[in-house]
Order: sequence, then C-alpha cells, then structure tokens
Amino acid sequence: MVHALTSQTYASQRNSSEFLFSPAAASEDYVLSPEQDTFVNAVLHEATTAAEQADFACTARALLGQPGTGKSATLHGLLRRMSDLGLAAVALSPTGVLADAFRYFWQDTPGITVDTFDGYFYREDDGAVSPYRILGKALVIVDEVGYLGDERFAYAIRCWQAAGRCCPLLFAGDFLQQSPPGGEKPANTHRLWSVVTESTLRQQHRANSSFSKLTAPLRHAWPTRRSLQQLVGDRVLERSGEAAANFLAEHPRALCVAGRKARVREWNAAIADYLFQDHSKVSVPLLTQDSDGHWHREKQPLCAGMRVMVTRNTNKTGGVVNGVFGVIHVIYSMQIGYSVLVRRDDGRIISVFQCWDEDHSCSGVPLTLGYCTTVAKIQGRTLDWILIDPDLCAPGVAYTAVTRVRQISRLYWLGRPLAKYFVPPALRNA
Repeated sequence: MVHALTSQTYASQRNSSEFLFSPAAASEDYVLSPEQDTFVNAVLHEATTAAEQADFACTARALLGQPGTGKSATLHGLLRRMSDLGLAAVALSPTGVLADAFRYFWQDTPGITVDTFDGYFYREDDGAVSPYRILGKALVIVDEVGYLGDERFAYAIRCWQAAGRCCPLLFAGDFLQQSPPGGEKPANTHRLWSVVTESTLRQQHRANSSFSKLTAPLRHAWPTRRSLQQLVGDRVLERSGEAAANFLAEHPRALCVAGRKARVREWNAAIADYLFQDHSKVSVPLLTQDSDGHWHREKQPLCAGMRVMVTRNTNKTGGVVNGVFGVIHVIYSMQIGYSVLVRRDDGRIISVFQCWDEDHSCSGVPLTLGYCTTVAKIQGRTLDWILIDPDLCAPGVAYTAVTRVRQISRLYWLGRPLAKYFVPPALRNA
C-alpha cells in the first residue's frame, strides 16, 4: 500500500521550507581524495538541481568499498557541504550506536537529521509505504547498507519512488562483512537493487598499505599459511580471564570481541571478576536480551570503575543508546529503582535508569558488562586496540574483526587462531 499524494500536496511538500534552511557558518573542512570528491560533487549536483526543479528525478546510489577506504569520511564531507549550502539532509544507520556516532558530530547542525533506520522509517504493520519521510529533504543517506537487510532496503526504495525520486538516496557500506541480523538477505540480492548506481572507493586511508594488502584477500579466500602467520605474529595471549584482564588494564581503550553471545558473557564475567576481585560491589538488576530477542532480568554485582555497555535505546538524544560503552561513575539506589551514572568513551556523562522491557514483564537497568562484545556490535567502527577470541566461524566475522584497527600491531588474539576460522565473507553470497 502507498499513501496517496495529490499533485498539489506533492509540490508543496517537495518545495517545503525544510528543504532549504539558513546555511551554517563555515566550519570544519573535510579534506577528500579525488575519488571521494568526484562522488560528493555528483551527489551535490543532483541535490541542488532537485532543489531548483520540482520535477527533477534523482538517482539512488551506493557508495561501496572495503574497510578503511574512507566511506564515512566521504559521508561527513558530503553532509558538511550540504549544510554549507543550506540543504536539509537525513543520515540513517541500521543500529543505534552507529546513528549515535553521526549524532555526535551533527546534532547541533541546522538541517541535518540523524536517526536509526527503523526510528525514522517507521513501518506500518500493513506494509504501507509513505513518501512523507523523504519529501522536504534534499538528501537521504543510509549507512552500513551491508548490515541493513533486503526488506528494509526495499522499503526505503519504495518510499523514495513514492516521493517521486525527489532527492538523491544514498546507501553506503560493504557487503563483505557481517551478515544482516535476523536471517535477512543482503540488500544487493533484492531485485530493486537494480535501480541503484554503484560507486566503489579504492584508495586505502585507515590502515597502512601492508596491512591493507594482507587483509584484502580475506574477503574472498581463506588465509595462506604465510598470511596467517603475519596476521597472528607473536601477538597471542594465554586463553584466560587473567591474561585478557591484564591486557585490557594495560590498554584501557582496547575491546575484546567474540563470535557468540554465550562466549561474550563468559569473557565479561572472567575479566570483571579478576579486575575487581577485591572491590565492594552492589547487586544491580540488569535488563539483558538473549539471542532470540527476549528480555531477561538478572542480578549483576557492579561497582564504580567497571566497564559497561548500554543494551537498549532509552534516550537517543541524551546518548543512552544500545551498544555505547563507558565506565561506571556512580551507582544510585532509589525508591523507584536503580540508576547508574556512566562516563561514555567519548567523555559524555549519561544516566541509565531502571526501566521495564517492552512487554512490562521484567525491569532492570539496561546495561551489561562491557569488556567483551560480539563482532556485530563493532561493525562500522574503528578501534584503538582489539583482542579477538578466534572462534569466529560465520562468514565475514573474522574479516570484520581484524579490519577494525588501523595497525596490525594493535591486533591481539586470545589463543592461536586456525585458518578455518577465517570463513571468507564472499562465500555467504555464493
């Protein structure tokens, strides 16, 4: 179903005051490479033309490239130029933590809207497609399209088509990393992907050239004995909570990752127990989610100084976003429940309050220990240091993990990985 628009309504919405706004004062410049600049100029040309011509039909584009090729920098540079021109834009991400990263840079910029995909494109139960979220915008960006899934991709395309292709629709990401959640197929397997014009960035910006050359073949093939030796080197720790805890204590900005939630829980418990064995703790009811999406209440001994991760979006504009990491500052016990003051990794202080799950069947503070997490939680992010549990067998998981750091010297392992763990992501789409 498509919500109908009269021609008069369409014209007024397409040329609404939200489309153009007073440009922000000149601010930070994003220096782009020639290939990035070419792409940005092509999108800007369409956006400015559509702002002037109500009947202009824009293009759906995909900005692709392996990790480190500057996709995020290109998007930020594009948003800056849109803002400087006074053109309204929307930046969407499939997860709350990725949207939060955009919001950190653009929340105070007039005309730039940042949200999760599902939060912005609220989908009706009857499948109705509404163009109103597209109309009045000069650009819509959907980041991490490889993690988006085919159903959500198709919904965005149909909304854009129902809006008369009134602005450029831009997808960005990489299809050779983590699979979409919930068993969805990748967006580029949907028949509507045929309307998307692909552009691929080639130049490596994040990692040094030798590291990039080492990891690039992992997209399509298992590592050779020599390349595996280079990936691992002598950066192998004993497979114990003590070894992991000592590494994380030495590198406070490091993160441990594992392939399964059960293994994540084991590492978090072992690391916290070792680091805080002599500390006085408070038993706090936490609201956690299992692999099937069901919420549970569980008591967890916590104390100031422990690393935690938010497990639910309760205040997106305030920074309480699923997947955000930080350190406990204060724990409050109140008559209405617990509240935990957390200093996020970016320095912001957030208050995480006890709340009910969606079915009001249990309540707890939406936090979990944050020393170890799944690879899915770090997709699209760059880490200072990473400590990997090598038992990562799903296609693309190991590749996603090793490409989260800029330098191979900051890549460490909890036990020696075997070649069989590096299932090439390309096999997923074979």
